[in-house]
Amino acid sequence: MGRPLRLDAPGCWHHVMNRGAGRRIVFRDDDERAVFVDLLAELDARFGVEVHAYCLMGNHYHLLVRSRDGDVSAAMKWLGAAFTLGVNSRRGVDGAIFRGRFHSVLIRAEAHLTWFFRYINANPVDLGWQRRLAEYPWSGLATSLGERHDQPWLRADHVLARFGSDRRRLERFVESAREIDSGCPDVVVASDVEVAAAVDLARRPGPEVASTAQARTAHTLVATAAGLTLDEISTIAHLPRPSRLQYLERARIHHDLDPVVAALVQRTRSVLAVCQMVSDTV
Repeated sequence: MGRPLRLDAPGCWHHVMNRGAGRRIVFRDDDERAVFVDLLAELDARFGVEVHAYCLMGNHYHLLVRSRDGDVSAAMKWLGAAFTLGVNSRRGVDGAIFRGRFHSVLIRAEAHLTWFFRYINANPVDLGWQRRLAEYPWSGLATSLGERHDQPWLRADHVLARFGSDRRRLERFVESAREIDSGCPDVVVASDVEVAAAVDLARRPGPEVASTAQARTAHTLVATAAGLTLDEISTIAHLPRPSRLQYLERARIHHDLDPVVAALVQRTRSVLAVCQMVSDTV
């Protein structure tokens, strides 16, 4: 069976990431990180792919891009190949650096795009980064906040416009990741459709996709916390009422026993919280 085609068209937004082959380190030193950033700078001129956010971690990277000409697959293929060729030559080795095809999420909603911008720029928190996120040297946040001026290719206009071009508000929004994601954010009132979209987004920022059963469990738990009735929750609405109650009880047990479900619930709640935050302040 062939691999599914990438969904892309002129003007589409994507969250793109790739990981090191065998989860090995991708960027061994700052020189290799600089090589990758220099290649990012060429994506717009070569492929019409705008870079709106990036973050380089030890064994993976994240990008927020807009495919102006609908050519994101060619751009990411070139990026991976050019980096691999250059770095392997420098190391005096050959072989794959990345695990294979890049992973991408097509972003359809403006609030979700803003969530991904925050998610990408807040990645250093996972490394234990305690200083301002804008001080992390291998993300584009400092450029987006107007504190660096050597990356004219990094687009800050779109996301910044959602915050009234106020860079202080934008920074506060990104920094809020420390509080929202470290705890268990309150779930705002949301429709079943909004919860479903948040679960779908939350399960796919990386290649480790939660199973359908785990996503269904998370959907049920978050929808319940959002105040929806059992009749309104699409994952269980088709079941007889006793079966719905049994499923809900099993879902709560799975949440306590399955760390994937627990993480997916928390990330889904984060998506909903950020979407509410954006709608309240933008």
